[in-house]
Amino acid sequence: MLTVTSPNSVDWENMPLDEMAYGNAIDCDLTKRCGDLMVDELDYLGCLDLYENCLSLILPIMAEVENKGLLVDTDELNDIGSLLETEIERIEDKMFNILPKGSFEKGEVNFASPKQLGEVMFSSKGLKMTPRMWSEKTGEPSTSEAHIKDLSKDLRRDKKANESRIEFLDCLLEYRKRVKQFKTYVNGIKSALEYNGDGRVYSQYNFATVVTGRLSCSAPQVKKRVEGKRGKVNKVFKKGVSFHTLPRPDEEGKDRVNIRDMFIADKGYTFLAADYSAAELRVLAHVSQEPNLIQAFKSGEDLHKYTASLVYGKTIDKITKKERQIAKSVSFLIVYGGGPEKLADQVGISIEEAKDVFFKFFKAYPGIKFWMEATAASIREKKYSESIFGRRRHLPNVDSPNNKLKHQAIRQGINFIIQSSASDIMLHGILSLYARSRKIGLEILATVHDSIEAQIPHEKISEAAEIMRSSLSDTSIFKKLYDIDFAVPMAVDVEIGSSFGDVKEAHFDEKGNLTNAQELSEYVQTKANSRSY
Repeated sequence: MLTVTSPNSVDWENMPLDEMAYGNAIDCDLTKRCGDLMVDELDYLGCLDLYENCLSLILPIMAEVENKGLLVDTDELNDIGSLLETEIERIEDKMFNILPKGSFEKGEVNFASPKQLGEVMFSSKGLKMTPRMWSEKTGEPSTSEAHIKDLSKDLRRDKKANESRIEFLDCLLEYRKRVKQFKTYVNGIKSALEYNGDGRVYSQYNFATVVTGRLSCSAPQVKKRVEGKRGKVNKVFKKGVSFHTLPRPDEEGKDRVNIRDMFIADKGYTFLAADYSAAELRVLAHVSQEPNLIQAFKSGEDLHKYTASLVYGKTIDKITKKERQIAKSVSFLIVYGGGPEKLADQVGISIEEAKDVFFKFFKAYPGIKFWMEATAASIREKKYSESIFGRRRHLPNVDSPNNKLKHQAIRQGINFIIQSSASDIMLHGILSLYARSRKIGLEILATVHDSIEAQIPHEKISEAAEIMRSSLSDTSIFKKLYDIDFAVPMAVDVEIGSSFGDVKEAHFDEKGNLTNAQELSEYVQTKANSRSY
């Protein structure tokens, strides 16, 4: 509160009610005054429609989502913890076996220690790697993830490179991933469950932390007065995790560690997940008005195969898996401002081939290149970028004498239009879904980037899936609220299961009716019977 100058020393739990009320009143008064000024500014800038039609309405909905939380299957949590411990030990053994004979024994080195890891990687006793980056704090060779990845790329380019070094670095990255998963999603969730005491974990959604306006997610924290070594102190407790950082399940089923599988629907409920398909590329089609890209979406063809067919001059049925992946990568790199070097690294092709792919992409979709150039000119002139719904991002660095900062500002401005617009499309979708789903008992549990997670009573599977798909894909609302005729349809994939991590695809006919409801219902019931509630 504004009246508290030393919040860490305040015993919030036992603060007198009159003092708490007075402080809250001052906070509310100032917030209201600031809000009135901001609304006037939004009106002046032409951004008020988005605030009134979406942002002001969605806040109480997201508050409901935060307060609902997600139920955790504690048996699954413990199983995942055991799997991760086994996996971490296996990787450690493999790393020690890679090291030169007699150099380091197991138990002698802690790979989580930067100092000890540095000795293993760079000393004459260890792997004798040549560092490229050094720690500013210690002056020692860096053991950061960025440095490890750079070293790995260099070694892979060197035909004479020692294979054991490459293998060690691959293992090290996997080791760090597993350790992070264990600390964050096993120990972290166990601590949150212990504090919450209700079998659920919670997340916090933030509207003003990402410059694109995209909804972000974090772990909510609370302070509680506890007994410390020197008397009572405020200790921070986390009530959950960020659902935006949850790793996806392995599509090929090779990885037994499925973090998302521990988050389950309540007893008697089914888990639904709806995911916008290529939302940002659909926004790109709309803003660029590129006829070939618009046709790709309207045709219903696999977008990335369609793009690959234009880039490689083949019919869609002749496109290989790698060609599709290259087409997919270049499409998203256009959105995020990446170039040929990034494409070459991502898909394992030469810089020359990557440059050729970019050239052919823009030849296939010339309207995108034209839009990017026109948008860059507009940003230079106005010093800001504007989404299709009126959000703005100010970019003063377009006037910087530093060319790197100038070009970065242009990339940020182009990306802002795409990302911000796609994010607001999802927020409008949540509003539509919320309005239509209350009567059938659908509860929104979380959002993760372009997807929305919810739960529904078992017997309402068909109705809920159909409403979810139609609500999120409806673009007529943009015409009604903003006079925007969206150029392409929004496609939404719906999946159903007993948890966040065991969902199966829902199939719909041309009229939008769920066609595999019986199969999904039986699948969910079987899975739910094995859960610990």
